[in-house]
Amino acid sequence: ETEVRFAVSYQSALYELGFGRNEKPHIALNSRNGEMKWDEKAISGYQNLGSNTRVYIYLETDVKPVSAGVLKDGQVFSGETAASGRNACIVLDFPDKTTKIHIRYGISFIDEAQAKKNLEREIKNYDLDQLISAGSKIWNDVLGKIEVTGGSEDDKTVLYTSLYRTYERPVNITEDGRYFSAFDGKIHDADGIPFYTDD
Repeated sequence: ETEVRFAVSYQSALYELGFGRNEKPHIALNSRNGEMKWDEKAISGYQNLGSNTRVYIYLETDVKPVSAGVLKDGQVFSGETAASGRNACIVLDFPDKTTKIHIRYGISFIDEAQAKKNLEREIKNYDLDQLISAGSKIWNDVLGKIEVTGGSEDDKTVLYTSLYRTYERPVNITEDGRYFSAFDGKIHDADGIPFYTDD
C-alpha cells in the first residue's frame, strides 16, 4: 500500500511517496502525448496540450534509482532512456526496502530548461512539511484580509469559497519575465507586466 502526500508552489510541486517494507518501489511517468527522457539525474520532457501548447517538466527524486527503462506495450525495456509519442513513459526502479521517496518537479510552458529554473527557484529541498506550511501561510494571509462576523457557517463557506476563487483565477503564467502565448504559439518578453490566462 502506497501513501501519497503532495504540496504545490507556483510552478512546481513536491510529492512524498511512502512504501511498505515488502514493496519493490518504482515510479512510472507518462507524458500521454509527448516526450520523456532520463539523464541519470532527472526526468524531463513535455506533454502536447494542443493549440500549439506544450507543458514541460523537469523532475528529480531524493533517492537515486537503481535502474530506468521505457514502458512499451506493457513491458519495461531496461536501459532505454527516452520515449516519445502516445503514452511515452519512463519507469524508475528504486532500491529494495526503500520506504520513502520524495519527488520534486517544475513545470513550464516555455521549455525544459525553464521548468528546471522554476523548480530551483521555488523548491530548494525535499521538505514537504515546510512547503505545506508556506502554502498555508500564503492562503491564510490572503483569505484573512476579510474578517467576517455574523451569518451562518454555510454563509461563511460561500463567502470564503468565492474569495478563494477570485485569487485562484486568473493564472499568472509569466516565468522569469517571459511567457508563452497560445494565441500565437510564441514566447514573449513580459516587459514587466504579468501575463494572465484562465480568466
